[in-house]
Amino acid sequence: MVLGYNYLGQLGDGTTENRNIPAKLTSEQKFRYIEAGKYHSLAIDESGNLWSWGSNYAGELGDGSTDNRLIPTQINTDVKFSKLAGGGIIHWQLMKLVIFGLGVIMAMGG
Repeated sequence: MVLGYNYLGQLGDGTTENRNIPAKLTSEQKFRYIEAGKYHSLAIDESGNLWSWGSNYAGELGDGSTDNRLIPTQINTDVKFSKLAGGGIIHWQLMKLVIFGLGVIMAMGG
């Protein structure tokens, strides 16, 4: 379930409508980890696949584009992921870190 500010689709419910009561996340995928940010979100599913949605202004969703995503979108890679670490006030949350299962770190965004 998701709720809150959704101007850029960061809730992943397929809309840009703000939610003041919980709404269902559009994806039927089961996520093990979710990193919810102010403008975008990342998740790792039970198989270690990376998903992202929301603002993609600086490529922070990691899908090779700068298009915003209103629903969870799987990032196409052969790598399996184990952890997420979100950006902060510094860099306006334009960078996200994901950690591969082997302990290698990848950064996305500006």
